[in-house]
Amino acid sequence: MKSLPVFFHLAFFLLCLTNLYAEWADSILLIYGSKPLLITSLAAYFYWSTVQYSIPFRHLIFLGLLFSVGGYTILMF
Repeated sequence: MKSLPVFFHLAFFLLCLTNLYAEWADSILLIYGSKPLLITSLAAYFYWSTVQYSIPFRHLIFLGLLFSVGGYTILMF
């Protein structure tokens, strides 16, 4: 299994911290910016981690994560 770059892990960790801070500080603008990026990076992490396996539901899970980004974005407005 090919490991993910350290940069990707660091970026995901910083996005998690940003989202947690936004929720704690009740900053609507920061929540609106950080949540879709967090879910998108989670989808990228999932795809990158499972691309070499033949998991039957891998594409459905990835598609579900992408639809959740779209749904969350639509609910923001």
